[in-house]
Amino acid sequence: MYHSGAQQLMYQDPILWALTAAACADKHWRLIAYLYNAKNGTAGQKTGFLHLDLDLKHHQNQGLGKNMVQSTVSLTDENDKGCTLVIPGFHRVFQEWVKTKQGMINSRVSHRCTTDMKGMYTAEDK
Repeated sequence: MYHSGAQQLMYQDPILWALTAAACADKHWRLIAYLYNAKNGTAGQKTGFLHLDLDLKHHQNQGLGKNMVQSTVSLTDENDKGCTLVIPGFHRVFQEWVKTKQGMINSRVSHRCTTDMKGMYTAEDK
């Protein structure tokens, strides 16, 4: 369901745009939306719910993605077993957290945009 009509309509919502633009650290208001695949957590899909849409190696080495804002829209009620985990306030400590994961990032994470955070975001991090 890449680039579905429903996703395109959601990204045209002026309130979603305003909230996203307000969250941008660099205060840019011309935004690019990268549509993501639709996911059904109860249909047996194996994609993880604890992920970070960022290439950590490029972010750490070159600063790529430092002004990126990630958002999601859910059309159903979500619960602890079938939704993406959102960590309130993580943006405030993210740079420090990345520094603590330096060795793990260099040895484990490949150059890809979606990184499964199982094993990286630990109980100690919570």
